[in-house]
Amino acid sequence: TLGAPDILVANAGIGDPDYRGAWNLEEEDWDRMIAVNLKGVYLAVRAVLPFMMEKRWGRIVAVASTSGLTGGTSGIHYAASKGGVIALCKALARECAPLGITVNVVAPSKIDTDLLHAVTPEEHIPRLLAQIPVGRLGRPEDIARAVLFFAAEEADYLTGQVLVVSGGYGS
Repeated sequence: TLGAPDILVANAGIGDPDYRGAWNLEEEDWDRMIAVNLKGVYLAVRAVLPFMMEKRWGRIVAVASTSGLTGGTSGIHYAASKGGVIALCKALARECAPLGITVNVVAPSKIDTDLLHAVTPEEHIPRLLAQIPVGRLGRPEDIARAVLFFAAEEADYLTGQVLVVSGGYGS
């Protein structure tokens, strides 16, 4: 049997490659985006919190997006869902800090994943690369290292924070 969870990494998300403006957004598309990207984090947190509270220790790291900070260009529903993740985690950090549980967010931008390629036409990639000061797309490992940073036992004074992992994009 598995023991009680010490660390939760809430890293589920969808985009909308067919997004064509707020005026064309169907309510079902809005609901699906919020359900997966925001409610999914809430449900995962709700499932692990009792165990972490009992141990008085835990690490919760949610993966959002810089779109949750800037509005981005991936659609109002995507930005709202990721902004909601950030707000949820900041509020949760306040509640959980006295219990020895930290809650933080990693906010990636322009990571070389299937999601990026689904919402970005290949002919736009060179122009995108020119806007990233480090000169490359981010890698999933870059996000994993940021998550490990927040998950470390030594990160006990870091809570309610958002770490932007963007290669300088948008800086």
